[in-house]
Amino acid sequence: MNQTASKAIFISAKELLILLCKREIKGVVLPELITDISANETELKVAMGELITDRYLVPGGDGLYKISDEISEMLDVISASSHAYVITEVEGRFSPLYLYRLNMRAVALSIDRNHADQLRLELTYMDEKIEELMEYNLVNMSIQRFKRGQDEVDRTFFAQKDDEGLIDKLMEE
Repeated sequence: MNQTASKAIFISAKELLILLCKREIKGVVLPELITDISANETELKVAMGELITDRYLVPGGDGLYKISDEISEMLDVISASSHAYVITEVEGRFSPLYLYRLNMRAVALSIDRNHADQLRLELTYMDEKIEELMEYNLVNMSIQRFKRGQDEVDRTFFAQKDDEGLIDKLMEE
């Protein structure tokens, strides 16, 4: 059942890092593409300019820039997420997917296979995203669950196409 239309955006790793820092979001599992960034001042200025051009940073009432509502909603979910899930497929049919869950809302983060520095962020529902993934003819999907603030895997799940009860297993605390 489609609960709502998903919202998706493309953003660079540097732009997302700036937004995460602006919101002071810590303790979440992130792709190495983001955690390994070492940008100089010029690169950060370019990334800030792109955030403004793409309207992810918008003028605020106090003369400073604020994060747009579209991005704020996604950052709210990431910031308050209780768990993060890293989903991989052994045969590499899709790039690793990072799911940040807050209740049934989720933000799906994946690296664009054609543009190594571009990330796709999608605001969706946890059950809908898992069901979407299960529609692929995946032979061996591994899902690692991380608790908020921990960098060690809390639990690992393995799934195949049409795995009954997977969503319920993932939602167990």
